[in-house]
Amino acid sequence: MKKKLWLYGYGLAACISLPLSQQAYADDWSGYADVSVIAGGYSGTTTRTAINAYGASLNLNYLEWGGMKVAGSQLTITDRGNAIKQEAVFASIYANHFCDTLSGVFKFRLDVHQASLSDDFTYQDKVVAYAPQISFLNYQKSFYADLGYAVSTYDLGFEVKQYTPTLGFGFNQGADWMQVRGYWVDATHQRTTNVQSTQAVELKLTHWTEPGSMFSQYFVNALAGERIFAVDGDAAAIYSLVDKQQGGGAIGVAWQSQYVDGMVMLSVDQYLNQATNATYINSLVYISMSKSW
Repeated sequence: MKKKLWLYGYGLAACISLPLSQQAYADDWSGYADVSVIAGGYSGTTTRTAINAYGASLNLNYLEWGGMKVAGSQLTITDRGNAIKQEAVFASIYANHFCDTLSGVFKFRLDVHQASLSDDFTYQDKVVAYAPQISFLNYQKSFYADLGYAVSTYDLGFEVKQYTPTLGFGFNQGADWMQVRGYWVDATHQRTTNVQSTQAVELKLTHWTEPGSMFSQYFVNALAGERIFAVDGDAAAIYSLVDKQQGGGAIGVAWQSQYVDGMVMLSVDQYLNQATNATYINSLVYISMSKSW
């Protein structure tokens, strides 16, 4: 842009138009940055005692046409006194297509996940997942649908495939939102467990409050069924541990302020340790702070 301005503008006119053009260009972009921490514990297990994590992400959007997101995190599980660390990175890019015929917006999105473990507690050390998704949201923001797919490749050479169809509905004059997502995870190539595939359904309910309220949003999530090696695009996370999730739930609140926005979530999930065939509970507190522009 600078080169074009200096080729076609001279003197004072060029000196004035350069900063104005830079400002206009900057206004085309919007986004947010956030940091998050997780702290939790376990019950029903004699080996695992604590879990904690921290992460950060950056989201950039160009007008209403597209954008990208990058994120990184580190998670530590204390098991038998040992610290098991998982480091993960995430990148996502999307583009929108406005369809006046259907009165809505199609979004084409591609996510890439990579995670690695610091020791041999689980049989997989590294995993890479590619997750394309196509979604549709009508202009009234009262109906949403998407179809997601993910393929995860583990170091031992097997692949895990995941299909995630989703439906969402807005009601109560846009103050409430209900979303239902199905998870079908096909792990037929794994050789160390008896699981071939798992199915689960996730329900999310969100309520937006009136302007001026203490909290801008309340939400509750629930998962029924089973998941293993799941890829979660909303959380920008890949669950590479071998334990099988057997349902759970979460509640949370979000708020907005002049300086930063925030969210607090409490979750409780049940897992099956496939080595001992015993179930245990994982309880977490998730806190996120973000700044938009």
